[in-house]
Amino acid sequence: MDSRMVQASDNSLTITKTVEGDSGVYTCVAKTDLDQDEAAATLTDVQCDGLTALVKWQPNGDRRAPILSYTIQFNTSFTPDKWEDAFVNVPAADTSFQVSMTPWANYTFRVIARNKIGPSEPSGHSNVCETPEDVPYKNPDNVVGKGTEKDNLVISWTAMPMIEQNAPGFFYKVFWKREDVPQATWKITEIPEWEQNSFIIPSQPTFKPYRIKVEAHNSRGQAHTTATEYIGYSGEDEKVNQNLFCLCSTLEAPKNFNRMYVKDARSAMFSWDPVSEESIQTWTVDEGEERLREQVVKANVTQSLVTIFRPFSRNLVRVLAFNDMYNGPPSDVIEFTTPEGTPGPVAYFDAIPLGSSGLYLIWKRPVEPNGVLTGYNIYYREVKGTELGEIKERNLRSQTLEKPEQS
Repeated sequence: MDSRMVQASDNSLTITKTVEGDSGVYTCVAKTDLDQDEAAATLTDVQCDGLTALVKWQPNGDRRAPILSYTIQFNTSFTPDKWEDAFVNVPAADTSFQVSMTPWANYTFRVIARNKIGPSEPSGHSNVCETPEDVPYKNPDNVVGKGTEKDNLVISWTAMPMIEQNAPGFFYKVFWKREDVPQATWKITEIPEWEQNSFIIPSQPTFKPYRIKVEAHNSRGQAHTTATEYIGYSGEDEKVNQNLFCLCSTLEAPKNFNRMYVKDARSAMFSWDPVSEESIQTWTVDEGEERLREQVVKANVTQSLVTIFRPFSRNLVRVLAFNDMYNGPPSDVIEFTTPEGTPGPVAYFDAIPLGSSGLYLIWKRPVEPNGVLTGYNIYYREVKGTELGEIKERNLRSQTLEKPEQS
């Protein structure tokens, strides 16, 4: 066998370093002493032109269900074992499609046909398209400045994978300066490892604003888009921070925490005196405090509709203030009972064939009954080929609740 042909343990055959001469029909034969079966796929051809590729293919039969569309997939030398969609729902009448590529990569393509039954097996691999180098097309996303200690600033971002780097010699350039100091100048550091996604700046004053940005560079130059500037903050302290956003101490518990009214089985309105950013915490008597649920409330409000209560239960609820580093002490705990609500889904459901025209149904009570169960509704529909009939209903009443949960 040709050394470029590799048979894997999953019964697949991979042809590496394909060339134009590899184009053709490849047939897989499954054979026993009694019978054999086979399937075929046409190797896809591709014409490369800089940063675009014209992918061509030939239909290889529709198995008696007309082809509805094609999907074009690609992989690259950076992730050779991962196939991604380049285009889906390519019209069934087309047998070629132009695809854009990124710089500094080796692309391989394949095509999948789809009919009403489902997708076909992928076609064979195309020959390889090699694209030219260029500067990065973008800068890192999700740039954030946030201290993890009271005296540092951590600048973080989403690392750019190799497919986005566009040339060798890739690196990040990280910028920061004090926002509240008019004469401050940019400080800069270079990060040569593309996998790195953060940089720690030590020995900074507590909770001060910084202007930050992160640029992408490679051997061809700087990204051709300007890096967006963001505002970040060095770490917070447990002590009082008097600044633009917090004129308070997170050690103070919110006062005058009150329940205003119960809206429904899961919701109630509460109010309190302002402190800073707050968190509503609730749990039920039988759940215990270790299984509490939490709803975060913005810092500029003093009342909120809380929608995370458990229906038909004794709920306990409290409010506390927090910042990025610390939780403050909680308020007093309020206890109240919510009304009944809609039951949750049954915990288990199965159907066992019973003769030629019956089914024996088995289910378990819902984990969250949310009230007193009075019965179950059963819905069913007939299936004819690939068509579904109208939904019909059969009602079961409370007598089924006193017996094993079967029907």
